[in-house]
Amino acid sequence: MMGIRKFCRQVHTLSREFGPSETLKRKVAELKVKKKRKDPRKNQLFVQVPDSRSFLDTATMPMILTVVGTALFAKLLMMV
Repeated sequence: MMGIRKFCRQVHTLSREFGPSETLKRKVAELKVKKKRKDPRKNQLFVQVPDSRSFLDTATMPMILTVVGTALFAKLLMMV
């Protein structure tokens, strides 16, 4: 039983002494290269929209009806 524990302890100390293997180092280097290749424009928080934004300045019928409905509802609540 003690022989197995001693062997396992030696294996763990050997792996700590040598550090990461060459394949692991290569994989880390490949991941870094892939990370650098990413397009920085994809990480933007606000994306430019090609459509015109002039529709935001005009009040549409649903907007007007919502305002009128809210005003009437508030008026009814004040009457009660």
